[in-house]
Amino acid sequence: MFGKGIPVKQAGQFKRHRGKYYNPAYPEVRKLVADGAKEIVEHYDVDGIQFDDYFYPSEDPAFDEAAYNAYVESVSTGGKPLSLLEWRRANVNAMVSLTYSEIKGVNPDVQFGISPQANVSNDLKMGADVEAWCSVRGYVDYICPQLYVNFENPVLPYDVAAEQWREMTTASNVKLYFGLAVYKAGSDADEGTWKKADNILAQQVSLGRQVECDGFMFYSWEYLNHDQTKEEVENVMKQFAG
Repeated sequence: MFGKGIPVKQAGQFKRHRGKYYNPAYPEVRKLVADGAKEIVEHYDVDGIQFDDYFYPSEDPAFDEAAYNAYVESVSTGGKPLSLLEWRRANVNAMVSLTYSEIKGVNPDVQFGISPQANVSNDLKMGADVEAWCSVRGYVDYICPQLYVNFENPVLPYDVAAEQWREMTTASNVKLYFGLAVYKAGSDADEGTWKKADNILAQQVSLGRQVECDGFMFYSWEYLNHDQTKEEVENVMKQFAG
């Protein structure tokens, strides 16, 4: 969970990493993020809080070299340290778990979820341990992968991604929602494949129901009432009504 605010401590300043980032390697950063979610639940009547899909902004080992080296040194006499990628995932997991517990401590009914990108391999590389979040209690109430691809995507077709996330979400208390790209409907995105039909989203809803996902989230709301997406949205509504 990175954003402007706290500099990466002694991580090296790379031109491609201009700006400031929250580094979950540090307990005070994890607490800051969790406290922010807790404050929202304490003071506002919200139904839920959702984290978006970006965590570590780089796979470059130099990005957080100082923090990782300090960790390795701290465990060098007591066992084998985690690899850099395992350590990053553990840092993010600690932050996610703390956020979950802080939210539930205020109001157990408020839902906490994460919307990672659809490609599981990419998620894991950026420190997002989606496999754990989907299968172990205490991280999230729901997971909403951003399945912003259609059936013709050459890297990760929608049906393949949908099945993968359904199989991976095994924790009984974790809901699985599919994030659908209404903003791509009727556009030239993905080499024009969204223009080949006006019922792609409807087909995606149909498949989602077949694999028994728990619902859908459409990104983004302004495209639900837009000339570009009119036919697609109408066909989705027919699907829901059928």
